[in-house]
Amino acid sequence: MLRPSHCPRKTASVAAQREVSRSASSLSSVGSGMSESGSSRPSTSSSQSHLDDGRASPCRALSWVREAKQLPPQTRAYVLELAEAFRRSNLIGTRTYHLRTYHNVFVGREFVDWLLTQDGIGDRTAAISNAELLVTLGLAHHVCDDHPFKDDFLFYRFYADEAVNCPSVYTLVPAALHFGPLTLQSSMFNTRTYFALLAPRAEVLYLFKNDIGSSPVLELELDPRAPKPASAPLPNGFRVVGSQQKNGKHTRVTHTFTCASEEQLKPWVDILMQHDVLARRHSA
Repeated sequence: MLRPSHCPRKTASVAAQREVSRSASSLSSVGSGMSESGSSRPSTSSSQSHLDDGRASPCRALSWVREAKQLPPQTRAYVLELAEAFRRSNLIGTRTYHLRTYHNVFVGREFVDWLLTQDGIGDRTAAISNAELLVTLGLAHHVCDDHPFKDDFLFYRFYADEAVNCPSVYTLVPAALHFGPLTLQSSMFNTRTYFALLAPRAEVLYLFKNDIGSSPVLELELDPRAPKPASAPLPNGFRVVGSQQKNGKHTRVTHTFTCASEEQLKPWVDILMQHDVLARRHSA
């Protein structure tokens, strides 16, 4: 299940399909999915939407959602209209870079060039500002989730053109119970830090490449009924038990996660204990 973000997308799990709030059939549904997720609230009464808490966000995707919420309706409609028109152009297709092939992509610089041919966009600065709204509105993303929109030779893809409709940080983070960096301890010498996000119903822990990830690297369906293994307390970490898809089948797994500090760890432990999905809490 662990895979780099540039790999071809696999069939989304049932849990992922439950969390996806957008349709891949049209850009207009993507825009409406943004506003719906922005107004939603987690089912647990102890949680609140991250959209309106007034704090600076450590997550770029959440910052974009907040910015999109402040845009006038006519601006959103205008950007959607531009995006739909661009998708009817011949500038979206298959590209190859460093021997790797990317399907249904466009080049950021070429999109800015195209915008300059449209009425009402006077100069390149204005064109770039409009192009950046593709990301702000959750319409498109960098194919490897490494960049926001840039006027450069970088590949981007509309979410509506994805082969598989997967949840992204953008769609999940407004109503997430908690999010932040977690380090997965695969073995003593094999660790990797991800941007982790706990879904609103505390059923799925998503791991993304970073805080603008367009699809999960790993989806762990947490199981509160799983037996809690007896083991020594973990320094700055915790274990969870659940299942993940592997070769089309659900496999029971136990994953160990650590945090860089006690301050980062405590909120994870608290929310996981609240939902009874923690196999072993951290050491005092």
